[in-house]
Parts: sequence; C-alpha cells; structure tokens
Amino acid sequence: MENEVILWKAPQLGRRAEQEIVDGFDPQQYPGNGPYFTTVKAIAEGFASIYGNGLQEIHFSRMVFDNLVARGVIVADTFYDPNESYCVPAARLTEFNEAMKQGRCFYEKP
Repeated sequence: MENEVILWKAPQLGRRAEQEIVDGFDPQQYPGNGPYFTTVKAIAEGFASIYGNGLQEIHFSRMVFDNLVARGVIVADTFYDPNESYCVPAARLTEFNEAMKQGRCFYEKP
C-alpha cells in the first residue's frame, strides 16, 4: 500500500484556484456535497481541459487520508469506481482545510 494519496481537482473557471490551495476551500463557495476530487490524474485532466483553470494537487499521507475517510470528512463518490473519486461535504471543509496543512499542495496553471 502506498504511503501517500494524491487528490486532484480541476477547478471551474472563475474559481480562485491558486488561492484555494493556499487558504483552503470556502464552504460558502461549495455548498452541499462540497468540492469533488479524484485520485486519477487523467480524470482531473479531462475536466481541466473543459474548465480551463488548471489543476489542484493535494498530497496526504495514507494515515491522514484514511483517517479523514473514516471520520466522514472525505466521502466516496459512487459515480466512479471505488477509490477514484471523493467529495468533501461543505460542513466538513474546515477539517479538510486543516488536514491540507499537513500535506503538500500545488496548483498547475492552465
């Protein structure tokens, strides 16, 4: 099992993608199910080619990621195959943003 999990996100046009990586994701900007992430870079790249706003990349240790999933901070998206897509409900974004500070985060401009 890998020691690291990478979550990819293709931010929609108009989102302050680089700032989200620095400050975290604003629950008011992501109501309901919150933002969606994938562990498959190709899926994110497909959306990035549509949205035209680059890619966000968030690295978590396996231990931190598994803990976030177990606590319901990160929730599996059943539209994709298991372990490929997740969302973070708006109500849990503060916890997710805190966990981001323990990992490494990058933004790749379009």
